[in-house]
Amino acid sequence: MQKIVIVSALDEEIKLAEELKNTLLKANFEVYLTKCGIGKVNAAIATYKAIKEYEPDYVISFGLAGCLRQNFLNIGNTIVLAKQAFYWDAWCGEPNICGQIQGFPLFYPCVDNQEISDAIINHFSKEYNVVKGFSVATSDKFADKPWYEEDILEIDYLAGAVDMEAAAVAQVCHMENTAFIACKIISDYVGQENQMDEYLKIKHSL
Repeated sequence: MQKIVIVSALDEEIKLAEELKNTLLKANFEVYLTKCGIGKVNAAIATYKAIKEYEPDYVISFGLAGCLRQNFLNIGNTIVLAKQAFYWDAWCGEPNICGQIQGFPLFYPCVDNQEISDAIINHFSKEYNVVKGFSVATSDKFADKPWYEEDILEIDYLAGAVDMEAAAVAQVCHMENTAFIACKIISDYVGQENQMDEYLKIKHSL
């Protein structure tokens, strides 16, 4: 039986991940949940510990994310099954690319496991529209300034979700040769005037 670890930052996200866990169990996966706390360092430490403890085949970064206004994925009822994750706040100097940690790739691809994708889609389809093809942009900044959108789009025009953990989870998975998946619920629009209100409303509704 293949193993999955779901990594989430917040109690509210873990609560929703518990429900997803039950669906994945029915799809014959062994599933573990790990609460990491907010930010890249917390995410990386928790992911590394979980990989060493559970030896999973897949790690899923699961939770809330903002959205770039140009994409306008619907707040509160859209889930992004990402194609890749990257840092948008990293700069290690030349000859590296903006967003790239020296010695590592700029983009960390997500695996597209059909059984896992189907389980996620089937689980959330009544309340959420699950979309593919977008990237997740990660930073230790809460992306709440309109000009952040330009920084993100310079690296990847298809960035559809903006969070604070996914790329760190992906980097550890890359180092440990573990398949990575990112599944993000759109909670707010980057730089919108009432962004924090929207984020808190969605967060507390989980």
